[in-house]
Amino acid sequence: MNFSHYRRALGAILVYDITNEKTFENLKKWMEEVRMLSETDITLMLVGNKLDRVENDPSLRRVRKDDAKNFARDCELLHFETSAITGSNVANCFEELLQSIL
Repeated sequence: MNFSHYRRALGAILVYDITNEKTFENLKKWMEEVRMLSETDITLMLVGNKLDRVENDPSLRRVRKDDAKNFARDCELLHFETSAITGSNVANCFEELLQSIL
């Protein structure tokens, strides 16, 4: 597998599905991979997606927001929850990542 796209990245977004705990469990591996293959000062952001599904039916949430916040804090990551369907918080997510990089 070619990981050269990480080499000069200034920022990266690690996305998990808030309705699928397995995606959250994979974050540590993904984060370590990005940090190992990128510049040392890369800014990482943790993004929980599918917020629209949980807003419509809270019983679908499988990753607690507090668990994600704690993970982000412990790993020194920015954290947002978004919806790619509605666009909720997507612009804020990218703006915050860019501000952190600059």
